[in-house]
Amino acid sequence: MGIAELTRNAVEVLPAGALEAKLKLGRPLRVKLGIDVTAPHVTLGNGVPLQRMRAFQDEGHLGVLIVGHYTTRIGDPSGRSATRPMLDPEEIDRNAQRYFEHASTIVAPDKTE
Repeated sequence: MGIAELTRNAVEVLPAGALEAKLKLGRPLRVKLGIDVTAPHVTLGNGVPLQRMRAFQDEGHLGVLIVGHYTTRIGDPSGRSATRPMLDPEEIDRNAQRYFEHASTIVAPDKTE
């Protein structure tokens, strides 16, 4: 699989040339994706980067899925509190567990931290 497939759907890969240089080193990369679990399911917006993570995993790299909770705990600071309300810790934990279960249908669980 080439660089074009690994970065499919990416608008830019920055800094220019860095990914190619790291791939040339011949060692596995740690590909990280951070998400906020305001909902318990994978959305289309989450699905695309999860698919890219899977492409890297299929090439022997490790995926690192980082679940954030700060915005979920305080609500959306941009003023859209009706869209992204504050959630209690138990609901955040439930959402995170369900999100991991759903994300595991896209990424390779055995190649994900």
